[in-house]
Amino acid sequence: MPSIGITSTDIAEPTNATTEEFTKDVTVETVTIRNNTGATAFATALKYSTTTFTRRGRGAASLADVVTGDIGEGVAKITSVRNTETADDFPSYEISAVQKDDLP
Repeated sequence: MPSIGITSTDIAEPTNATTEEFTKDVTVETVTIRNNTGATAFATALKYSTTTFTRRGRGAASLADVVTGDIGEGVAKITSVRNTETADDFPSYEISAVQKDDLP
């Protein structure tokens, strides 16, 4: 990967850029079974969690860092890179990545 490193827990900051915001959102989906009255009789989590990372800041990120292929367990894959530039402001970027992990 050229300027954006990928690790299992973070998206590295692009070269010659600064981070203004970093978010990490972990989601665990559940499956429920309802009884004849409509109340939840059983609920369980699916076997994996989905973590979405987003880094926003000033500077430019490389669009070449978006990777193709399946998202494997425990490895964050960059799914999108967006650069924005206007005449009256510094260039800005947004990088998004997804990671799947098995639940214990």
